[in-house]
Amino acid sequence: VTDTGAGMDLATQARLFEPFFSTKAAGLGTGLGLAIVYGIVKQLGGHIQVTSAPQQGSTFDLYFPASDEAAVPLPAQPAAAVEVGRETILLVEDDAGVLTLVSTVLSRHGYRVLAAATPAAALALVAAGDKAIDLILTDVVMPGMTGPMLVERLDALGCSRVIYMSGYAESEVAGKLLDERMVFLRKPFKQSDLLACVRRVMDSPRQPVPQSR
Repeated sequence: VTDTGAGMDLATQARLFEPFFSTKAAGLGTGLGLAIVYGIVKQLGGHIQVTSAPQQGSTFDLYFPASDEAAVPLPAQPAAAVEVGRETILLVEDDAGVLTLVSTVLSRHGYRVLAAATPAAALALVAAGDKAIDLILTDVVMPGMTGPMLVERLDALGCSRVIYMSGYAESEVAGKLLDERMVFLRKPFKQSDLLACVRRVMDSPRQPVPQSR
């Protein structure tokens, strides 16, 4: 993968895959994107080589172990029932691409979506809104405020249906940020998994919001 951006010096490259390390201005990123990529590549037994220099862009070469085994076709899956709704969802996600994609999927399936790129924007949307929030769908790790911290702020408004989503495995964030009763959706997820999870939580009884850790 090659880009023609600003490039990186050696000091930046040395910290490139550290979680939460970012050269972007505050509020423009979490520093988790490349850390997640690195983790996935390592889990598959591969490695990443980075070539970059200031003002010369960057190239990421990904290497994976070769296999002599023949590809096994996946069995055909029966078409899943389409999950639709009419409720209002507060969507909070600092990755612009994920925010747009999830918002589009939910809107096309009947939901009214209030989309916010930051926790602060979410609080402002709710304060200015004229409709109750039926579900909060939020990222876990965001600049300035975690998802659980945001939910605690919104708990006074009576919304107790919450789904947390993250690129980190549930085991990596549960002990630090999440209560075991919280519903967790691992990124990346399929459209069908997103819709099924939203519908399942919507149809469940309201529960008290667990406190973040």
